Amino acid sequence: MKKSAGFYGLIVAIWLVSIVLFFVFSGYTISELILNNEKSLAVKIVATIFLILNAFVLGFMWFNAVRDILTTTFYFVKRKKLKKVYDKISKTVVPDNPKILFVYCTCNDFDQEALEMSIKQDYENFKVVILDDSSKPEFRERVDKFALMHGFEVVRRTERRAFKAGALNNYLQNCKEDYDYFAVLDKDSVLPSNFCKEMLKYFYYDSKIGAVQAFHCPTKTENVFQDISALELLGGNQISYPLKNFYGSPIIMGHGILISKKAFELVGGFPEVVAEDLGFSMRLMAKGLQIAFAPNVVCQEEYPIDYLAFKKRNCRWIEGQIQCLKTLSKEFWKSKEAKWYEKLDVFWYYILLPIFLPLMGFALLINVVLLGMLDSVSYAYSLITTLAMMLSLVTLLINNIFVHKGKQKIKIIPYFFESLILYTSTLPAIIYAVSSTFMGKKPYFVITSNQSNKYGFKEIVKYTWVSFVFGVCVLLAGVFFCKSVVAVLTVSIACCMAPFLLLLTNIKIKKKSVPLKNYFVDKQKISRKKRKKIKCIVENAVSV
Repeated sequence: MKKSAGFYGLIVAIWLVSIVLFFVFSGYTISELILNNEKSLAVKIVATIFLILNAFVLGFMWFNAVRDILTTTFYFVKRKKLKKVYDKISKTVVPDNPKILFVYCTCNDFDQEALEMSIKQDYENFKVVILDDSSKPEFRERVDKFALMHGFEVVRRTERRAFKAGALNNYLQNCKEDYDYFAVLDKDSVLPSNFCKEMLKYFYYDSKIGAVQAFHCPTKTENVFQDISALELLGGNQISYPLKNFYGSPIIMGHGILISKKAFELVGGFPEVVAEDLGFSMRLMAKGLQIAFAPNVVCQEEYPIDYLAFKKRNCRWIEGQIQCLKTLSKEFWKSKEAKWYEKLDVFWYYILLPIFLPLMGFALLINVVLLGMLDSVSYAYSLITTLAMMLSLVTLLINNIFVHKGKQKIKIIPYFFESLILYTSTLPAIIYAVSSTFMGKKPYFVITSNQSNKYGFKEIVKYTWVSFVFGVCVLLAGVFFCKSVVAVLTVSIACCMAPFLLLLTNIKIKKKSVPLKNYFVDKQKISRKKRKKIKCIVENAVSV
């Protein structure tokens, strides 16, 4: 698929202008500090260093804000042109009948209903293989009964090493089955009936494509936490990812993917790391192969059932991303096959942003507190710095504002505040995950629960006290050292609100699908009956 550097070129240009403005603002503050003869030379030097660091931190955070704004702008400027490309792909003819393996990975979390729905394909030449790493007898028994009933192959390893990547390599590298492509499914993956037919067209449209990632929307939600938080899946998938095919690079997301056998063999299999999807994507691009995102193939995935499941998953992702950064980034960055803007997209969006954005925000907070201790910044500086941080967070809403319609749009405001609480309150866990992984802790593939629990007072205190105490300490630091809570209030309140997120899990709702307007789905080819099968409401056009 033809790509352009224009999008990231514009982002970098605007971002550099923003950096200059931040430094001008910091320079004005520094000049006021230097001209203040009451301060000692040591205080002036330390404060100047902190002010310069803050300019870099704000610039780092603002890069994401610029990217979010331009992503939405490009989407609505270019969407008709992009849709013509996707229409060409949907009309691509697959001349032969390639063999596809459905590789379902499970470990003590078998979901029979999801797999049954996924195998209802309007394509016949596929085979299902269950890679079962379960250690609990009850799950092994369930897998065996289901496989016997459907005639599926079950593969179990004697040595369960390298988590999911190890299971996939163990089977695919020793597979005697003659196949052309394989799809990876997780325990909660639900593939639409047109998955095979539509995904294959991307490979025949462009021979450089080695893997195709399908669109994902959330399954039916069970509680208020899921119902609000699940909106996170739709903004990026609906707007950001379709653009990546032309102005960056999507990656595979671990499930709902179709990979060619040739691409798998070319890169030597999945790298045996926790974030095997990110690692495999980097290896593919380093070899000159592309990854395509298919917005017209709508799959399901389950959003974390509660606050604890989200925190475990988020920390696992961060640890896996750091592992990829330490072990695979050098090879990827030196590759002459991947374009500079593809590398920037992968490093920024999938590695640096999740790892360093929260840490940068925390560093900015600490710096402002320390500057307050030195009595070296004005109230106006603290206010403007806080507003710049908040503005960079508000831009996260832009995609969702245009994606959701009608009653769903009402959820955007509670979604923003819940997301603010969610990501801020997990900051202590993120700090621990980042520091321990960089110091040598081996990442572990944590399997999150899909059972909705009801939390009492003791459980809420047990699972959120660290965030609550962290928030109180931040507030006290602002009061005692800065004589103001302006710079710390957002972080403090968000951390102290962590118990509220667990309470949201206790509020059950009637299971319902998340309404979705997908501009790139052809209404004529996906009937209403099929949309009901995957429990998603997919409509034809986004009208703005």
